[in-house]
Amino acid sequence: MSTDGQLVHECFNSPEAPCVNTRDSFTSSLTSPTNVGVDPSVVGVVTTDDNSNFPRFIVATSASLRSHKTSPIWNFFSNFDPVFHPDKKHHRICLVCRDLQIDTSISVGRDYSNTPLVAHLRTKHKVQYKEYLAAKDANGSAKSKSKQSTVSSHFSTVGDVQERFKRKFARWVVEDSLPLTICRSSGLKSMIKTANKTLTLPNYETLLDFLHTTKLGAVGKMKVFFRAKHFACTIDHWTSFAQDNYGAITLHLIDDFKLKSFVLSCVKHENGCSGAEMEQQLSSDLTSWDLDKSFFISLVTDTASNMNQLGERVCRWRDATQLRHHYCSDHVLQRTAVMAFSGNLVDNALNADVSVSAVRKAKDLVTFVKSSPIATEKIRHAQVSLGSQSILKLISDVETRWWSTHTLIE
Repeated sequence: MSTDGQLVHECFNSPEAPCVNTRDSFTSSLTSPTNVGVDPSVVGVVTTDDNSNFPRFIVATSASLRSHKTSPIWNFFSNFDPVFHPDKKHHRICLVCRDLQIDTSISVGRDYSNTPLVAHLRTKHKVQYKEYLAAKDANGSAKSKSKQSTVSSHFSTVGDVQERFKRKFARWVVEDSLPLTICRSSGLKSMIKTANKTLTLPNYETLLDFLHTTKLGAVGKMKVFFRAKHFACTIDHWTSFAQDNYGAITLHLIDDFKLKSFVLSCVKHENGCSGAEMEQQLSSDLTSWDLDKSFFISLVTDTASNMNQLGERVCRWRDATQLRHHYCSDHVLQRTAVMAFSGNLVDNALNADVSVSAVRKAKDLVTFVKSSPIATEKIRHAQVSLGSQSILKLISDVETRWWSTHTLIE
């Protein structure tokens, strides 16, 4: 027996249990010899072979719950016939899977939640999931127009508060980069109950479904916003501590004299961030976001060899006549300063510069102090003796941290 919310797939492909036909053959099965003597109003129309036993899954022909009449989710799911499947009271059968000759039983729990059904559509039948979202929005709009307002409608109900709480909770999870599993925290549930006994934390599936729906809506609005606007893109790549290569693309445009930036993608590259792979990622993003290349005016990267290769490749695009490849000015200045003050350049005149040797000595001094507890304590004691309100620590020069050499000297 499956637990509440658990998805159970039962496929019958053996000779003893032939595969189930689609809904298009339901009507013909009512008149088949196998179903003689069975009330057609009860049988959930499933065709079988002549030599087989009664079908394993029988679909109920009528809905008993009111939600079946209002929610568009029931365009894709149905009840099990209670006469033949008394143990399936808390399960529903997917009609889309039956079209594929697969019987899929989905547990909805003792509270008869639609969330597992929506999750099944989202993960297994993406086309039907979009149809469900469109029908849900259409039903909501029709109800809001036809429903006459009452006095009670001007007061917040428990459902309204719960819906607003779900939205705020989802926003909090996203903005603070929290794991979705935080909704399972017993301590957080207890705290919410203390503040308001009527509120409940949305479960993992509900939160995931809400965020996915919100994402689809946001993507649609962003595509409309990007339309017919000139834009530039910045691309960067890096290697994580786990030695995985990642590439990120950010779009920039000016709207109403204000600079706006949007992250288009952040993708892991299995074979390293080569110029060809970065070009493929850029082309895929432009296509998925419906961006017109004729409005693409600038691509900004660092001076790495793979970025040079990327710049050469994209400047050959025939449908991006305005596109130019530029180096990041901040990156060029940073690299120039690091190379100049490192003393590694082969230039006698530069090596004779007093500033280069001074920076070297400053770096050595900071390194010595930070590695010596005694020296660190002396500096702290000196600041206390001078009446300093806050105890400061020396700042190291880190090659990967921009402007750290300038901060060290200050």
